[in-house]
Amino acid sequence: FFTTGSMRVCDVLKSHEIAGGKTVVLLNGTVLQYICPEGQYPYPTEYRTCEPGRYWSTMKNINNMIVSRAWCKVIYCPRVTEFENGYFEPPQQHYNINDNITFTCYGGYNMKGSKVRTCLPNGKWSGKTTICYDGTGHCTNPGIPIGSRKEGNQYRIEYRVRYTCENGLILFGSKERICQELGGWSGSEPECRQPYTFDTPEEVADSFISSLTETAEAFFFTPAATQKRKIVIKKGGTMNIYFLLDASKSIKEQDFNSTQNVTIKLIEKISSYDVSPNYAIITFATNSREVFSTFHAQSTDAAWVIEQLQNIKVSEHKIKPGTNIKKALTTVYEMMISQEADERRRGLNPPPVSNSTRHVIILLSDGRYNMGGDPAPVINNIKEFLRIKKSGSNSRNEFLDVYVFAVGEVNEKTMNDLASKKPGEKHFFKIKDIKDLQETFDQMIDESEVLSMCGLAKEHNTNDQMKNPWNTKITIRHSGGIGFDNCKGTLVSGYFILTAAHCFTIDDTAEQIKVTRKLAVWSIGKLKNRGIPEFYDYDVALIKLKEKVEFSYNARQAGCFVFKRQIDGMICLKSVSCAGAKRWSSRLTIGRLQFNPRERQIFISLGRMQWWDSNSLTIGSLP
Repeated sequence: FFTTGSMRVCDVLKSHEIAGGKTVVLLNGTVLQYICPEGQYPYPTEYRTCEPGRYWSTMKNINNMIVSRAWCKVIYCPRVTEFENGYFEPPQQHYNINDNITFTCYGGYNMKGSKVRTCLPNGKWSGKTTICYDGTGHCTNPGIPIGSRKEGNQYRIEYRVRYTCENGLILFGSKERICQELGGWSGSEPECRQPYTFDTPEEVADSFISSLTETAEAFFFTPAATQKRKIVIKKGGTMNIYFLLDASKSIKEQDFNSTQNVTIKLIEKISSYDVSPNYAIITFATNSREVFSTFHAQSTDAAWVIEQLQNIKVSEHKIKPGTNIKKALTTVYEMMISQEADERRRGLNPPPVSNSTRHVIILLSDGRYNMGGDPAPVINNIKEFLRIKKSGSNSRNEFLDVYVFAVGEVNEKTMNDLASKKPGEKHFFKIKDIKDLQETFDQMIDESEVLSMCGLAKEHNTNDQMKNPWNTKITIRHSGGIGFDNCKGTLVSGYFILTAAHCFTIDDTAEQIKVTRKLAVWSIGKLKNRGIPEFYDYDVALIKLKEKVEFSYNARQAGCFVFKRQIDGMICLKSVSCAGAKRWSSRLTIGRLQFNPRERQIFISLGRMQWWDSNSLTIGSLP
């Protein structure tokens, strides 16, 4: 935790230890962490800090009552408090990890959701909310999530249902839902959780659902009420992404640094290639600091954005280390207003920022604000600016997504109030620690739309092929019976592989060359016995495949390639055929490789060529 002046150190006495678990001293004696065996959790808190006067911070339970001693408690899943039009078994006061509940509907009712649900290690139930319905009503029965109670059983247009949680549980999602004209319910499905329950990275990745780009499909395609839309990255479109990073005293310094790193990782994944949203970075404690705005000249330059992130100094908030989330959100609101004024000055009417731009706010905080007041009204101001209505067929809800990632012990109510609530979606995620946050950010992009984008790959802890899905193995069986050679290559499009020219001889034919995506170790020294010096100019070979590679998670192109100049003085663009060129289906083209880092493009100036037969592909007509 951030401290000012000399470091305070507290003594650890027997009374400070946790019963049934392990007590760990962190940060040179300034923080206590309680660790429990698997299947248990530390009650009432996981961390305690050394306060002025050299005493450990007071522990309080969910009802704000002081607890004098910490101990390890067993993880339970919430019990069923209400179930309509059917029954469940076994009814119990507590459900342990791996316990099952089985639901059955009465005659005349159909079941929607999960028939059997299992208590998971994080204190949540597997599957979906079980609903027994008879098809009456304008809207389908919204169900009663486990641990909650529902008020209202009429499902006509504009009728409402309200939810409350059993004592001791915390409500995530919408407290109230309204039956819509199109037959769906407003808001998001509520969930009642134990205070110690966290989302797993897999759950967050699966639930992080929204469209991040402005595309024609987004305006004209209306998904079914139950259909999920994961984050979709598509080329083109206008989007503003605002990162709000909590730098207050309640955030550990090393966790803030890790938050910077996961933010950088997300920006790299989204922006380093074919998509370029406008970014803004805001850090906050007592005051907010606008690192840069969405309409800064370089806000779409991922490399520049990352450099600014890396240069953020936590010490800038050290003098006033309070927590003012309202101030941070107000900075976003004022930024939108300023961008609108700037667009009007440039003659953009109507201004895109308030009409066609999609806005994504990503807040990383524990939500424990202690100044500035309730931040929720600022979200309402932003919605009003974007002309977003609470309900209706033209609500414009798609133009704003507020995602909240809370790590560790958090203020669930505040964070839930800030997060967007959309049917079938989740925007508030409570994550156990920074490691899970990193894994979450690695999983949260739906890459089905970006498999053909240049150089985009997940971080994998598995084999090299998953980390580098553009890698290929090339096996050459040389003429004259001199054996095989192996080379590495890189997918640069669905049909072309970039490799080294010295892997081949002038006598090699297409039938002697085999390409696979399983790698072999290659060393330039393997060719020294053939008299090839270590000279790499013009050492570029381009292989055309007989069949197009279907992109997947372990087969991806590495970069965006533009053919700048062809032989015989012909100039070719990426999508234009070279008139008068020989027709070819050659598997090998040799030339010079140039890389323009600013434009993130690779230029190949072709020198000499070797082709083996003539078919239909024209030089320059590259995918």
